[in-house]
Amino acid sequence: MKSINQVTWFKSLIAVLTLFAVAGCGSQSSPPSSLSQSAGAPAGVEARIFVGNTNGTVSVIEHGVAGNTLVEPIDLFSSVGDMTSSRKNHIFINLGGTNQVAALDPVGEAATFRKFIPVGQRPVHINRDPEGSRIWVQNDSDPATGIDTVTAACNTAQTGSVSVIQNHGTAGHDDEEEEVNAGEVLATICVGKGHHKAAFSTPTATDGSIPLRAFISNIIDGTISVIDNDPGTEASPNSNYLTVIDTIDLCDPAQETGGTCDADLTTPNEAGPHGMVFSNVSGKIYNNNEDYGTVNIINPATPAIETTLDIGFAGATHVTPDGRFVIVRGFDSSTVTGKLTVIDVTNPNGAATHDLVNINPGAIEFTSDGTKMYVAGSGSTQRPTQRRDVVLAYDISALPTLPAPVEITVGTTTAGRSIAILEEGGEATHVFATNRTEGTVSVIDATTDTVVDTVQVGGTPTSLLVFSLEGDLSHE
Repeated sequence: MKSINQVTWFKSLIAVLTLFAVAGCGSQSSPPSSLSQSAGAPAGVEARIFVGNTNGTVSVIEHGVAGNTLVEPIDLFSSVGDMTSSRKNHIFINLGGTNQVAALDPVGEAATFRKFIPVGQRPVHINRDPEGSRIWVQNDSDPATGIDTVTAACNTAQTGSVSVIQNHGTAGHDDEEEEVNAGEVLATICVGKGHHKAAFSTPTATDGSIPLRAFISNIIDGTISVIDNDPGTEASPNSNYLTVIDTIDLCDPAQETGGTCDADLTTPNEAGPHGMVFSNVSGKIYNNNEDYGTVNIINPATPAIETTLDIGFAGATHVTPDGRFVIVRGFDSSTVTGKLTVIDVTNPNGAATHDLVNINPGAIEFTSDGTKMYVAGSGSTQRPTQRRDVVLAYDISALPTLPAPVEITVGTTTAGRSIAILEEGGEATHVFATNRTEGTVSVIDATTDTVVDTVQVGGTPTSLLVFSLEGDLSHE
């Protein structure tokens, strides 16, 4: 087994690199379809596209009948990271340099800053949980140790953390609750160390016994922290709510350099967990281990690993809207070949991997009807043959068969690329893609899969979120 110092240095390097490439690391959330969001918006504006920049601003593009118009940016005074939205119409944005989350009101005549919310150290990824008004902030903490030194309890325990924000008031309403309670931290929970990803288990249509739990991966430790996410009822509150109730050790002796594991959860292993999803078809959690090249299938009730699939490469994990297929992306840098592995959750042993020559797949988004998948190509100048100007459009109606994609030429990027989909009446109309090198956003017609506009955003884009002002965008 590698020494603790070797593994910690290696995982910390991954965490630092992830902070600079966060745009290609996770998906963005869009508001649920049940909301009415059009009141007060400028005439003809159908959506607002929020683009986070390294210069501390959020560029705002108003998309509508007149095209795509860049309006006044929102200055947040710190490099902008991952973002998501809640069912109460607010947008929450990580600010890793100031240990804060910014809350925005995207509804009305103009998008408006509401407040800064202090969280744990160095927030990177952010997720809306299934309840819809709770926002989970993954704090990557100190880049050298993975320890949250700004949260006293976690610093004492020498651990990392996640912060849970409760969104109270509803954006777009000029009331006191919305002004004061755009969001507040319910808890900052001490978890394992290093870069984190999250997934949430819920009861399904076929199994109402699946517990409400949050699963947080810890890349330095090689573990998953399991958090009780069931508040209970007013009459009978759950005393375990928002506490760590278990830790899953991902150490696999067959994958370790030294061929051994121990029983100490604080001993780092080489798994490198870097993505999880929950399938509402199987009722299971799917966790990918980037350094092992494996995918764990976890029973959320036990919680324990039931099966491990060795797929060779595993960079991040996504699930189709119907929950039937898990897509795992990876990259072989030695051959400059991307990997897309399709796992049918009803037949996981039949997983098939597809090669993408000279393309490193990054962010992945699905149309809400589950018929199309968009894959963002990321970029590196260190590999001259690598395509740095492409988004792939797949017809996935025949999964698990994955046909050849349509290649859409966009602007270039030397790091990750964010993509997001705009839908009207349940149908995708446009796809937006950031081009980091050029400081632009490409606007793609989702019917023809061609670029129809390019918007210069006035910064170096790192993240992207599409917010529909017509209340019909439901994918995540």
